[in-house]
Amino acid sequence: MKVLLITPSNIKLMPYVNNYKRYFEELAVEFDIVNWDRRKTEEVSSFKYADKKNGDSRNAFDYFRYSLFIKKVLKRNKYDKIIVFGIQLAAYLGSILTKDFNGKYIIDIRDYNRTIKYVDLTKVFNSSSFVTISSPGFREWLPSTNNFIVNHNFRHGYSSKESEGTIKRNQSSKINVSYIGTIRDLKQNMSLLSALKNSNDYLISYHGKSMLGEKLKSYANDNMISNVQFSGEYSSKDEEDLYRSAVLINILLGKSINSNTLMPNRIYSAAYFGKPIIALKGSYMASQIEKYNLGLTIDNFIDLNMNIKSYIESLDEDIYIKGRNQFLLDVRKDEVTFKRHLLSFLSSKDKYRYKSEDN
Repeated sequence: MKVLLITPSNIKLMPYVNNYKRYFEELAVEFDIVNWDRRKTEEVSSFKYADKKNGDSRNAFDYFRYSLFIKKVLKRNKYDKIIVFGIQLAAYLGSILTKDFNGKYIIDIRDYNRTIKYVDLTKVFNSSSFVTISSPGFREWLPSTNNFIVNHNFRHGYSSKESEGTIKRNQSSKINVSYIGTIRDLKQNMSLLSALKNSNDYLISYHGKSMLGEKLKSYANDNMISNVQFSGEYSSKDEEDLYRSAVLINILLGKSINSNTLMPNRIYSAAYFGKPIIALKGSYMASQIEKYNLGLTIDNFIDLNMNIKSYIESLDEDIYIKGRNQFLLDVRKDEVTFKRHLLSFLSSKDKYRYKSEDN
């Protein structure tokens, strides 16, 4: 058995790929990964595509050229099964998947892309072994099919260890509202900075590197906001310390199809490290935060200072820990289902198709 994982970006930016690698290595399954070195940070290899651009943004023609590279990889090597990550690649490789790998491939969806509006992927999905989605909210805009399996963007172990009494802050310290990861929502974070501007009670922290992060930093400087810090890119080994030092984890998302339906990495890391979240109401993620009592959801930024302090002062740690542990348990149940069907996919020499009456 030999499997090819077809990915759309730099390996470092796709931690979810490890969800597959981990099981392949456990089962001694031979696999290759073809990826797109968009940031020019990886060593050259015959499985690594690099164009003349440097940065994350790419257009439809760039994807078309990448698909030609992928087809050359498929022609040079023989693979029994394929896993394709992302809507764009599913669209560009649809014909070869349905013709040459019918029932022998997985489509893995982690984000919305407008390609879904212009390309009908129903046949590609129905001809797959199953479609992995990182959020059940994606069913809102994906083609109707009965082979969805959830695989969460969860990168930690599944131990529901107690949060070590770190939920509430020391009353003498500032409320550290931390954004940990690549900044993607500029408007909401500008509103956050404006609402808590220069308050001695708050430290607003941003850990991660992005173009929007630089714009937010300029906004803070232009508006003379002093209670904010930007630490830049961080190492994965430092992530736990960043979470432990926070009081609230900032997952303030904008209003878009993707933001309204996704489940970002940070909700899992926040729960794992026992840190409440602050988010805007109205999204699928917000419904999960409310269901499991994982943090504070707000309608807008009016009276934000008062709302945060009220939440922290009234926080019942027992209720929080109970909800947090149930959330991690439910994630684990989904992981068991995912692993079971991935094993069936790998062990089947012929076609394998998952169907669920619940989807």
